[in-house]
Amino acid sequence: MSARSERISHFPGPPSTPLPRLVATDLDGTLVRGDETVSDYSVRVLRKVREAGITVVGITGRGPRLIELCRRDLPEVDFFVLAQGAYVVDVRLSEPRVLHRQRIPGADLAEVLRRLEDRVGPLSVLVEASDEPRAPLWGDAHAVWPYPEWVPYDRALALSGPAYKGFAHAADLTADELLAVARTVVPPELASVTQAGLGYVEVTAPGVNKGSGLAVVATELGLTADDCCVFGDMPNDVPMFAWAGGGGSPWPTPIPRCWPWPMRSRPATTRTGWPPGWRPCSPAEPGCGCASGSSRYRYRSTGTGRCR
Repeated sequence: MSARSERISHFPGPPSTPLPRLVATDLDGTLVRGDETVSDYSVRVLRKVREAGITVVGITGRGPRLIELCRRDLPEVDFFVLAQGAYVVDVRLSEPRVLHRQRIPGADLAEVLRRLEDRVGPLSVLVEASDEPRAPLWGDAHAVWPYPEWVPYDRALALSGPAYKGFAHAADLTADELLAVARTVVPPELASVTQAGLGYVEVTAPGVNKGSGLAVVATELGLTADDCCVFGDMPNDVPMFAWAGGGGSPWPTPIPRCWPWPMRSRPATTRTGWPPGWRPCSPAEPGCGCASGSSRYRYRSTGTGRCR
């Protein structure tokens, strides 16, 4: 076997690691760059992945109303997991097929907001209720949103029906600080809470997250977590890292260095997601032999401390 074919037949990382059967990638911040473009190189790589018979899944906090934008950014895709896992769609055929749809009742979302405002004071709120393409968000008149696709709306009316997501922003708190408060006052049986880097805490139905959405795709394909490799960069990606890291995969689940939550949030009792005897390393670690600022994922032997 040539060196080139040997590289193609194995997943990057420590030697002799087989290819996964499914690759799931977050969009914004992971695949989609800061200028809202996707590199030609990334598109070519994902095309090669699909040509190798590996299923590609785009997994994002974007709601189903942005499906056209998602397909523009990720044309080489088989499934989308949208709205933090609330909406899962098979796009392999010309007519998309919805596999899963789960919205939070308006009354439950209102209760989440009430609990938060009782603790931190008034919030700026937006609601994502529609799955019609390019439908706007509904928001408080004073809400600040980085994109133009929202319209002022009466909050009571916006919460009169189910929604895919609610967004909450506190003027005097960071998104991480508000998320920490939400995790203390919002029980998991009422709603799921996360944040994706937009300055807002996002609220979905109980049990809805990127991990649960990816599990829907895996079940559809007859796969398990051991078959899946995921890429992400923010706290809302932690559940899919935890799901894909819950068994005994023979190849690594790459962990981005730019965000510490995935590594810190993984329970010690679950699998690490990289091959036995190896773990991700960072140039900041004492004795690490990796080049500082390298964009490649590096691994360190837990026995010898040697980096690869």
